[in-house]
Amino acid sequence: MLKTRIRYGEISFEPQDVEFTYPGWTIPQHLEESLKREQFATNDGELFVISDEKGDLRSTVRIGKISFMEKCYFTRLTNIL
Repeated sequence: MLKTRIRYGEISFEPQDVEFTYPGWTIPQHLEESLKREQFATNDGELFVISDEKGDLRSTVRIGKISFMEKCYFTRLTNIL
């Protein structure tokens, strides 16, 4: 659904930060508020928001370098969507 940067709990929608977003999708307010609370101390991270076939959302924040295998998995996942 979304791959971008998160800084101090704020989700970046700047064009240079957004690597993928599902067309027409917007992040639900409850998820945005939850990330603000949970990631307030993260100075710079990579935010992934994915959805399963039921529409249930999961989010992950990666701090530091992402491994090659993780990058391949996310690339494959976004190609499926």
